[in-house]
Order: sequence, then C-alpha cells, then structure tokens
Amino acid sequence: MPQRFGLYEDLTVDENIRFYADLFEVKKAERAERSTQLLQAAGMSEFHKRLAGKLSGGMKQKLGLVCALIHKPKVILLDEPTTGVDPVSRRDFWRILYELAAEGVAILTSTAYLDEAERCHRVLLLHQGKVLFCDTPVNLKAGFGKGVLSITAPEPRLLRSELDGAEGISSLMLTGDGLHVVVDDAARRTPEFEARLKRANIPFDAIQQVEPSIEDLFVDAVGAGAGSHA
Repeated sequence: MPQRFGLYEDLTVDENIRFYADLFEVKKAERAERSTQLLQAAGMSEFHKRLAGKLSGGMKQKLGLVCALIHKPKVILLDEPTTGVDPVSRRDFWRILYELAAEGVAILTSTAYLDEAERCHRVLLLHQGKVLFCDTPVNLKAGFGKGVLSITAPEPRLLRSELDGAEGISSLMLTGDGLHVVVDDAARRTPEFEARLKRANIPFDAIQQVEPSIEDLFVDAVGAGAGSHA
C-alpha cells in the first residue's frame, strides 16, 4: 500500500474493491464476504457506493488498506499509511493492523510518527540511510542508559534557551507545555536545573523524571551525531 492514494477516484468504493479482487483472482463468493468484513472493520460500510474521489483523506487510506487486504496476504508493506490522516481514522487503521497481526500476518510499515513506532513489535530507526537502533521498544528504552526529565513551564522557549548547552544535557526537545531533557544523571541534574532556573527568574511548574520514549531516543541519537547503536 503506497503512501499516496493510488486507487481510481472515478470508481466507487465497491468498484475499487471489486477491481482489486479481480486482479488477485479472488473468487466471487469469497470476495463478497471478505469485502463486507473489511468495510465493517474499517467503519466504511455505509460509504460503499460513494466515489473514492469524494472520500476524506482518512477514508481513502482505509480504502487503500481494504483493497490491499482483499486477497488475504501473508505480508503487508505499508508506506507511511497514516500521514495526514485524522486521529479517528488513524486509530481505526491501527486497530485493523493489530487484528491482522493477531491472525499471523506480517506487517512492515514505515512512519514518521515515532509514537506509532512504539506500537510495533520491533523498531528499526533510520537517519540519513544509517541504522540507529533495531530492537523491541521495551528493550530500546530499557537499554537507553540516560535519564529523561520532563520540565513543564508557561514559557517553554525561555526554558530551552536557558538550559541549552548546560552540563549533563545531550538533547532538548520542546513538547508543547515544556521540555523533554535527556541527561546523563537525572537525580543529580534535577536540583541543578531547579537552582539554575530560579536564579534566572524563569518560571517553571515541575521537573520530574519520566520514562524515555522512542522519540527521545531518536532525537538524542541524531543530536549526538547519529552514531550507530545495537
């Protein structure tokens, strides 16, 4: 399934599914049952007569997945399938993928959303064509070897300006209401940062250690020069 919508916009949902079922030589009786199941799973049953070109971006992606699944493949290759998709369709999309994985289907997907990468059984992170990590999300986070501090503040950019370059920090990442700071020693750096921010009269709400995310690992590795990790 490609990233860009590659079905026929001048055909209806049903017609696109029927076309791909014919390409994969799916028997007529099986095709009807399979199509009904997939459309129901995707929440698209009521749109089966709608032109594909009239669907929303999220529905187009789900239709693409339905067509890719009509012949019950053993392996599915997905190229950034949820890019630009609304949150509800994104959730539906991943629910379908979980169900397929439970049935024994192998799924290889690329994504720019690192929160999605945490949903996978195994993650390979690439930067400029080089492998940074390859392991399960649990093992990656357990073997990180650094601490992550979450600092919430009314003015996160001031916070970042003050802490940027401070001793013990390997990467900083804005998170909307504050910063995620990757440090060498969370217990040691917490009181140091509290004192520094107070001296600079920069307001903050809390500094607490949190579990690292895949995004924290990626940003830290890229910021440290994108070295290779097992």
